[in-house]
Amino acid sequence: MANQWYYIQQKQRIGPVTDQQLKQLATSGQLRPTDLVWKKGLENWVAAQKVKGLFPEPDVPLQAELVDGPLIITVDCGACGKKYRLDGEKYAGKKFQCTKCAQVISVPKTTVAHNQSALQEIGQPGPEAGDFFQGLFGADNSSPTSVSQSPQPGNSLRPVKTVPAMNASQYQTAAAQGDAAAQNNLGLCYLNGWGVPEDYVDAAEWFSRAAEQGHAEAQWNLFQCYSAGRGVAANPDKALRWLSKAAANGNAEAQFKLGSWYWTGEVVAENTEEALKWWRRAGEQGHLEAQWSLAGGVDSDGNSVLEQSERFKWTWRAAEQGHVLAQYNLGHLYHDGAGVPQDYAEAAKSFRLAAEQGYAPAQNSLGLCYQNGHGVPKDRNMAIKWYRLAVAQGEEYAQANLDECTGVATAKRVLGLAGALAGLALVGVAKVAGAAATVGRMECPNCHRPYNSMFSRNSSASGTNGGRCIGCGTILYFPHD
Repeated sequence: MANQWYYIQQKQRIGPVTDQQLKQLATSGQLRPTDLVWKKGLENWVAAQKVKGLFPEPDVPLQAELVDGPLIITVDCGACGKKYRLDGEKYAGKKFQCTKCAQVISVPKTTVAHNQSALQEIGQPGPEAGDFFQGLFGADNSSPTSVSQSPQPGNSLRPVKTVPAMNASQYQTAAAQGDAAAQNNLGLCYLNGWGVPEDYVDAAEWFSRAAEQGHAEAQWNLFQCYSAGRGVAANPDKALRWLSKAAANGNAEAQFKLGSWYWTGEVVAENTEEALKWWRRAGEQGHLEAQWSLAGGVDSDGNSVLEQSERFKWTWRAAEQGHVLAQYNLGHLYHDGAGVPQDYAEAAKSFRLAAEQGYAPAQNSLGLCYQNGHGVPKDRNMAIKWYRLAVAQGEEYAQANLDECTGVATAKRVLGLAGALAGLALVGVAKVAGAAATVGRMECPNCHRPYNSMFSRNSSASGTNGGRCIGCGTILYFPHD
């Protein structure tokens, strides 16, 4: 039997899933390296990143640019997509840990010559390409994105989509005059070295000035500074203070984070109602993780913390944004009429959305819809198609359903029974547990299918379960003497 894995997200134990399904979740980013996983044979739950081969060290795509000084390379985390701008001469061939998801990133050795003839300038990356903290730091002022020209023949660089550069000079005057948005953007420039030397201390200082004026994004940025100890000493109390202010001022990332802290009891005392309150606020702003946390949150007994109608609402909203597990769960809510009137057509539609993303349990459920004609025309061939796709990923329930749909299950029962009864018609008396046994005839009381049977005179086996009829499924019993 394949490994049966379980994993934990937002205090919810999810599973079982197979090796292939766990790998798929990791590849899609729905399973994070820091999530806890467990299977039979493991003494304790472990971080997913410790499972060998689950998060392989990525073949990191390289970008390069000419600057005044060393060669700068841009690497992407293969697990979460976070980007880093690094000194190519210093980091080439080395490893470091992603500050967002803790994935170990291997930086390939580069053989790109540091001269104009070998390099094509691609422009300075913007906010997506250099932040060192969890979350996205967006600029208040931006212009349309652009795509660099294609590399010349023989150049190892590939076309790279870039975002406009932020330059400290455009914000310094306004920031000095007290403009909060400019102060926040200037903090980003110092954080990432855009137009000024990289300086975490100055970054935190400008974030602080903007945060004191009530700038929600600066408050979120300052929270991350205190949380990670970047430019300031790490301080959980100050981190909580600025996180709370950012959440109260409407920053969706902060609202989700604060809700998660209340849910898990991290930094603050565990408080389910507070967690749900902040998740709801973030969810109303379209925050996908908050919507899924509301949809999937369960108590210690495994029951949803929301009424069925609200659970359906958040599942539907997360599914609308493409969350594969939400799409799968939405299918079951429609199919079972949980929190919404039963609707097989909508169930099949939701299962299809998740199935087309490659989620094996959804492929199995869609196969069942076709096999039973639930929400789609009854179609044996389509059922087999989806079962086979799920089986290819190790979905055991799909294998059983495929066997039923193709008649293999019936054949297996027939062969099993035939093997058990083989030779009985050729002998009249046999030894069973040392007692005389008689070969006789019996038939199914429902469909009257005949069977050979062997039963012991005065045996305790008489009257016990002898299996199911291969014709109609009725339970058969050994006859009494």
